[in-house]
Amino acid sequence: MSATSTEIAQVQTLPRWLAGLLRPEVDDLAARILDEIRREIPELGPPVGPDRVGSLSCGVAESLHGFIERIARGSPQQRCEHTHRALGRNEMLAGRSLDGLHRAYRIGARLSLRRFMTVGERAQIPRGTLTLLGEEIIAHVDALANSAVDGYLAAEVDLRALARHRRRLLGLLVDEPLAPAAALEEAAVAARWPLPPDVVVAVADRPVGEFEVPTGGLADLEAGEPCVLVPADVVVDWDSAFAGRRLVVTGPVALHDAPNALRWARRTSALVRQGLLPDRRVTWCGDHLPSVLLLSDEALVLELVERHLGRLIALDPDGWLPLAETLLWWIRGGGEVAAIAAGLGTTTGQVRERLDALEPLYGQVLRDPDARFALEMALRAVVLLLGRAPAS
Repeated sequence: MSATSTEIAQVQTLPRWLAGLLRPEVDDLAARILDEIRREIPELGPPVGPDRVGSLSCGVAESLHGFIERIARGSPQQRCEHTHRALGRNEMLAGRSLDGLHRAYRIGARLSLRRFMTVGERAQIPRGTLTLLGEEIIAHVDALANSAVDGYLAAEVDLRALARHRRRLLGLLVDEPLAPAAALEEAAVAARWPLPPDVVVAVADRPVGEFEVPTGGLADLEAGEPCVLVPADVVVDWDSAFAGRRLVVTGPVALHDAPNALRWARRTSALVRQGLLPDRRVTWCGDHLPSVLLLSDEALVLELVERHLGRLIALDPDGWLPLAETLLWWIRGGGEVAAIAAGLGTTTGQVRERLDALEPLYGQVLRDPDARFALEMALRAVVLLLGRAPAS
């Protein structure tokens, strides 16, 4: 004759008095489990931070107390489940897999089995009850591990959703035209990113993949020309950020100017790639704004050069560049021959010869402030394009 479900439940239920026998062991056992976990799995112990250590300590203690209450009440404790979901979430947010936490559960199960079996044998508890106790310990630890998995997966989903919201917010902040203020506020709430008054924008020369985003920043790292936006009051060590990539970083701008800052940074990055600006690991956009402005429209620059330097090029098609450099230094130095010669690294005699050739072409122009300004722009564009800019 087979047993009824009620009879099976009665056989498989641990006696509630067993909770009173095991409860005095909990505090010492929790300390031993915690010590063993920290010894074998140091990444789960201190010094990640006081919150992390507290969570681990709380998880060990609550798992044991929860098991005792499971025996005493005959049902699992919701608080214990919540704690272990939080442990799983912590692992996800710390960028770790669940391997370490699962090892910790196995350590807890092993030490708990050993301690509770010893106590049970000392109290001469029947073998069948001890066997059931062992099964209950394993079932309890499995349930906790499953709660940790649930917490880990939930955090993964939340993190993906947050990443989507932050990418959307970044797009709204840097795309032109700038989104309405109400849309920005709504997107910022969803992204959990308070809108700062001022920001700094940076671009990299190629995708940066899995690099860590600067603290407090928004980023699109997978784009062909990755973009990062951070509040202006956040200190970022750009020299060490995104190793192996060249960066262009703007100065602080008002939040509503972020689209402009991104455009300037990308234009600066393009000039670096073309060899028109110095090739450095980090280029500060603010150091090159005149050059960025001057070279922002190539066709217009060529028109400017043709209009103001065409006569000079026609004068000496093969040797006009030294004359152009001398003319620029003439404008910059106020006509001081010695200063021009020092700047060009040539002799005063050569400078005088060039000035004699330039006087008929540009003498009158140099006496007109507006014409002189346009001529200087054309000359600066030439030396930038040819990579022969004079020293500041």
